Amino acid sequence: MDGKLLLPIFLALLMIPLCSGQDIPGDQTTVPDPPTTTSMAGNNTEVIEVSSTSSSVSSSTSTSSSSTQTTDTTLGATSSTIEIPESTTIPPVPEISTTDTTSTTTIPVEISTTTSSESTSTTSKAAGMAAMLQAQGLEDKAGPKLLALMGGLDDGDETRIVVRMVNEQDLGEKLGRVGKAGYSAIRQRTELIDVRRRAVKRVSDRVIARIDASNFKLNSRGQIVNMMVGNATLEGILEILSDPEVEAVSLDEPVKALMDESVIQINATAPWSKYINGRNFTGRQETVCVIDSGIRYTHEALGNEWGNKVLGGYDYVNGDSNPWDDNGHGTHCAGTVASTDDTWKGVAPDANLIAIKALDWDGTGYMSDVEYGIEWCTTNQDLYNISVITISIGSDTKFTSACDSDGTAWVVNLKNAVNAAYNAGIFIAASSGNEAYVTQMSAPACYNNVVSVGAVYDYDGGELAWSSCTDSAANVDVDKVICISNRPSFLDVWAPGYSITSTYSTSDTAFTSMGGTSMACPHVAGAAAVLQQFNKDWKGVPLTPAQIKTLLVDNGKLITRNVERPRIDVWKAILDITSGNTVPTLSNAGVSPTEHLDSTTFYFNVTYTDAQNNTPDNLTVTISGTGYGLSGSDAADVNKVDGKDYYYAATLSRGSYEYQFSAGDGFLTTNTSLDSNPTVTSAPTLASIQVTPSMGEPSELFNFTVTYTDADDDPEGYVNLSLDGVIYAMDEADPADTDYTDGKVYYVNITGLGAGGHAYSVIGKDDRAYGSGVSSSESSGPDVNTSASCTGDSPPGIGSASDWDVTQETVCSDSAFIPSTEGTTILQELLALNNVTVYAETDVIEFTGGLLRMNDSILRFTG
Repeated sequence: MDGKLLLPIFLALLMIPLCSGQDIPGDQTTVPDPPTTTSMAGNNTEVIEVSSTSSSVSSSTSTSSSSTQTTDTTLGATSSTIEIPESTTIPPVPEISTTDTTSTTTIPVEISTTTSSESTSTTSKAAGMAAMLQAQGLEDKAGPKLLALMGGLDDGDETRIVVRMVNEQDLGEKLGRVGKAGYSAIRQRTELIDVRRRAVKRVSDRVIARIDASNFKLNSRGQIVNMMVGNATLEGILEILSDPEVEAVSLDEPVKALMDESVIQINATAPWSKYINGRNFTGRQETVCVIDSGIRYTHEALGNEWGNKVLGGYDYVNGDSNPWDDNGHGTHCAGTVASTDDTWKGVAPDANLIAIKALDWDGTGYMSDVEYGIEWCTTNQDLYNISVITISIGSDTKFTSACDSDGTAWVVNLKNAVNAAYNAGIFIAASSGNEAYVTQMSAPACYNNVVSVGAVYDYDGGELAWSSCTDSAANVDVDKVICISNRPSFLDVWAPGYSITSTYSTSDTAFTSMGGTSMACPHVAGAAAVLQQFNKDWKGVPLTPAQIKTLLVDNGKLITRNVERPRIDVWKAILDITSGNTVPTLSNAGVSPTEHLDSTTFYFNVTYTDAQNNTPDNLTVTISGTGYGLSGSDAADVNKVDGKDYYYAATLSRGSYEYQFSAGDGFLTTNTSLDSNPTVTSAPTLASIQVTPSMGEPSELFNFTVTYTDADDDPEGYVNLSLDGVIYAMDEADPADTDYTDGKVYYVNITGLGAGGHAYSVIGKDDRAYGSGVSSSESSGPDVNTSASCTGDSPPGIGSASDWDVTQETVCSDSAFIPSTEGTTILQELLALNNVTVYAETDVIEFTGGLLRMNDSILRFTG
């Protein structure tokens, strides 16, 4: 094998349940059974059967989106064989006195009462309970919250409790003597866990058998932690406290275990609401390699199918291109990085993922596969834009200082792979491990070019017992270091690692809670993806792995437990990137014109200046509550240091407006003051245009009228009549009428018009300086005859059917025949023409009962 040592490795966090009275929320979830043909038994991931944290209602098993709680630990040192007897002699249970003649158990304590019609005093009952338990030496078994509650329980009332039973064997001590590597060690660890599971069941079965079934209803029990959870009456609690195989009983206090809390804890949500060029900072277009047990890439929160979010990968365990997760650990880590679930969202929800399967179904594998995974991510960096690798895996071998100088073959091989990725610009985060070591940690976390991650709580609760240590209630608090976290002097950062809820591999909708440094590591990887995206969008260049490490280390919250190190803070790291940045300025803000008609294009203009030459983000003009994006006046101008002009062009409906400009440089924002412009008006309208009479002689007084209406109630600037090209000013018909919105009449009287047809229109404008004139369409009229050329009066008989003879004269008539008219000429009488030429500017002469007699006369149409 070219000198390579295939060193067995295991999950930095082998899941072992929490105990010490803390309930583990969720439903039963199990990892698939190992194939019967395998020769490797090892480090089986156990998910504890649990129920919900409700104090009164037990949970049912979920088949899809399960929420189970598991935790991780590593396993021990030297080889050992365990023998557990099939039965154990149990001391007799102290008798509980009864005073009733029925079989109901009663409590041997005097309880103060008032009258039979009043309720029992809760305080007195609690005091009585405490006195009774103290007398029997059982007070220390019940926590103070349980004692207080017992005083308020009425007959038949139930409450949810956690029962911790005595240990038949010390599992941690036995596991600590198991060998570090090899199939033999793996088998021994598996056998120890199986033996432990059977022992827990035996103890709980014996305790349950001694409890009246009506007083205690079992909800769940641990498989390797000696505990059970159930609903108990007051009598049941007393029975359980009296059992010699019970160490303690407490209320089942709910555990708060949500991904969104750990993400908020490291300030990862703040960048999600900041934008540069319309892109917020969610790890978008960055890709994170997850080297683990594979990923369930069909999970709804991880893209639903291959290629959507999980873009590619490889299975080094089975030697194929389908890195499917048959363990669950890798899917959980992937969700912490980039889950898109609304409730349990990852640190970088828009980042993409690569699945590298280096661990088998049982969470074991070889370091060579981890090395190959790093190489795969490095060689495919450009194809998938890989910028981050997360490795929640640790070696059996531990290191008390940076391991770069170690000459062991596998250590050197792994170092070379790490350095190649680092030099290619890929940031690597790895878990420190969970043995509670204060001087050493696992590989690959031990390398200088890997950021090692320890775990802190994101939870405030009571005492917690882990596999290798116990945290007191005072230490189980937000940003307190979890005792199992390896924390040597060369550790780099902390991140949340307790009860982290994330995606799981049992179904496409499953979520579960896990704890340990494996859960802390992907928080750092997601943070690195967000920082990388931010710097590219902000400055146009990627960060180096060293720069990302510096940002995380220098800007975190310092937390001390044996070693002082920062708990990462994504937002403060982003603030560091933008340090020295100045607020952009907006100047020369205005609108042109400030007042005009609704047919006008208004230009909103502003100059954006940024000392760092940052491109404006979300440069907007808000016009009366509605925002509009601006465009650059000169596309070739890329210099924002000396100012760049932007504009927005709009046509607006009639009304008064106000506007304000705002912009940011992707981080800092600014805005102009509110300006009350522009004012938009509409042109007046001209209607009901007419002339009376419509025909007459030149001496006739013709009356022209029009109705002027202005929606802005603007007086007229002018209202004019255009008659045959001549302009006549029109006057107000009613000077007292000052309401122009409902129409106002204007007129002009004209006489002395020449004979023939005429044409007219009306033009008008309001009194605003910028207003444009409006005009009506042209109308025909009035028709004027030439009475001066007529001979005498009209012939007799006009209006009757008598003859009308015309000889070499011009006939003038306002009813029978009008020469030189346009349109239709109508004859209603008998018209006799003798040696007369008639010029008719018409297309039609209509006879409506009349008669035209032509005696050597000519009718010429000239129209």
